[in-house]
Amino acid sequence: MFGVRRRLLANRAIHQSPQNPILKGTSTVIGPGGGSVTKGPISGDDQMIYQGRADYGLPRTLRIDRLVWDGTATPATVLVNGPTITAEPLP
Repeated sequence: MFGVRRRLLANRAIHQSPQNPILKGTSTVIGPGGGSVTKGPISGDDQMIYQGRADYGLPRTLRIDRLVWDGTATPATVLVNGPTITAEPLP
């Protein structure tokens, strides 16, 4: 499960985002975790790279899903378009 935090000012408390979690397991993806964010080489869109299992006892597999930003919210919010279980177009 992934969450987002933000720091208002350098020496202030960290506040948990009300949008948490931005990515969590489903009945077909167990325990997503270990994420990093990067730009897609073709689209330039933000992508979450993480791992997850298809079932208990199976190995973890690499997964990449698009981050969806809502810039109209204050502060801006983000969700992961996933976890997906099918092949997706190259980012």
